[in-house]
Amino acid sequence: MFTIKTAKKWIIVLLAAYVGVFALSWIYNKFLYRLDTTRADKYYDVLARNAKPSENFILDLGIKDNDDPVMALGRIKTALGLDKYSVCLNYHGLDTPPAYIENNNGILTIYLSAKIKKKSEQLNVLTHELCHVYVWDIDKTLKEGCDEEKIVDTSGVFLGLGIPILNGFTDEFYVSASGQQRFEKKGFGYLTPGEFGYMLARYMSSENIPEELITPFLTSTGHNYFNEGVDCLKRKKEIIETAEEGTGIAYWCRNCGDLVNVTRSEKSDDLKCPRCSARPFAHKRFDIKTLIPESFIEPFGSFLNKKCGSISLVISDNISRGDNTVFEFIRMKLRNPACDRMVEALSKIQLRSAVILLAVIAFFLGNTRLKNTALILIFALTVTSLVYSLEALGAIFRKPVPLQIAGTAGSIINFDTGRKLTPEFVATLFCLGTVLSARYPLLRYISFAAAPLVILAGPYAAAFYPSTAAAAALLGAISGYLAARTADNSPKRVSPRKRR
Repeated sequence: MFTIKTAKKWIIVLLAAYVGVFALSWIYNKFLYRLDTTRADKYYDVLARNAKPSENFILDLGIKDNDDPVMALGRIKTALGLDKYSVCLNYHGLDTPPAYIENNNGILTIYLSAKIKKKSEQLNVLTHELCHVYVWDIDKTLKEGCDEEKIVDTSGVFLGLGIPILNGFTDEFYVSASGQQRFEKKGFGYLTPGEFGYMLARYMSSENIPEELITPFLTSTGHNYFNEGVDCLKRKKEIIETAEEGTGIAYWCRNCGDLVNVTRSEKSDDLKCPRCSARPFAHKRFDIKTLIPESFIEPFGSFLNKKCGSISLVISDNISRGDNTVFEFIRMKLRNPACDRMVEALSKIQLRSAVILLAVIAFFLGNTRLKNTALILIFALTVTSLVYSLEALGAIFRKPVPLQIAGTAGSIINFDTGRKLTPEFVATLFCLGTVLSARYPLLRYISFAAAPLVILAGPYAAAFYPSTAAAAALLGAISGYLAARTADNSPKRVSPRKRR
């Protein structure tokens, strides 16, 4: 039975798990994870040599959720220096493409998918399509050997719209690749969010824009990608040629719509519109630096970088290479019709909802042991979901599979909306198997037999990498084990008749 003492143990375990997760994620992001910037540098350098940055670096487009997208279109045009063009906005009713642009004898029309509801995502789409117009004016000989879509992506950051672009990313969504739906990080371009974060960090460094001024304007997701880019830039230790004055800094006031110019010496908390005195919209986030002084964090990080930098680089390279090798082996060498049907069947199971429903039924209709098992399982699943949803672990659990790889995975990727094979599916199944094995030992043999199949299913469907599957399995197993172990160690009730 559950007691107050058992509840205290679970609270301590939960707090310890959170501290451990943050510590491990910090170590992983700081020393093991390495962002490949070769592609981003290539296209950024093309623009840096042959194009002129925008006059202003935009902190915020000032677009509210109920504003007309036409207003966003006009402000993006101004930011990109494309006011001379006449651009119309129209809609199409399909999921894909999210948008496309047509040039009919100089009359430009952007067709935006009516299925895109979030304003930040609409801004990303409009920015990408308008950047096509900018790239059209660049001499074709300067773009030889380059993918035009990637130059278009890069130009959005190069022209001062890095913040709206990063804020347009969401962690997960359903995307079509070659007509097939799959689970993926949300982004409407051809570069990864990490590459955008790196390019924004590089742009700010070259234009002498203070980091403290722009970070409050980034959403949590955008802030994570930006920090990833900053860390990568610091590790590269390359000298970036900086402009003498740099571009201007500005934002549109969400209250009156005026374009407000900002000086580099100002702080984000001191900004306000000179016309209406309204303060700009900013995203407030908890930052560990508010509790721990920078003077303590930085020397510690520098010491570990000196001692562990080269070793961690070798380790991360080997892990990444091995991960890709195993991924390709599972995806290509193990393919057969039987496995296709098995993975497709797994993908259609709404596992989490089914497990919670069965646990609730067992709690109300089962015997005492079954009720306890249901409570343990619900608690373990809650811990698993909380840890899985931590943004600090996004690089582990939400590492995207490139769309060109996903598009060759086969028909098994074409799952119904809402029934996707995700790392959380693996974590949930391992959590369930661990709890049931601990409470009912005879079931452990079934769990052991099913475990390899569940881990291989995601890489087989090109939904996520083997390392992601292993991390999710470990998370589910640890959560289930700790919950079951804590309940087993709770004090037993003693019958009054046996007391002396």
